Amino acid sequence: MESYGALLKHAREEKMLDFETISRDTTITSQYLKALEEEDEAVFPGEPYLVGFLGNYADYLGLAHYRRHLA
Repeated sequence: MESYGALLKHAREEKMLDFETISRDTTITSQYLKALEEEDEAVFPGEPYLVGFLGNYADYLGLAHYRRHLA
C-alpha cells in the first residue's frame, strides 16, 4: 500500500487541483497541505492538528474510504 503522502498527492494530481484551491476550499494552509504530502510531521504544532488536517484533506480528495489507513 502507498504511503499516505503518496495517496494524497496522487489523488490531488489526478483531480488537477493546486494547493491554493484546496487551501481556499478547506481552510488548511498550503504549508500544511504540502507537509501532509511530504509526510513532514514536524511542521504541525501537535498530533491533533496532523490527524485533523489529514482527515479533512483525505475527505476533500474523496479518500474517505482510506481514512482508517492514513493516520
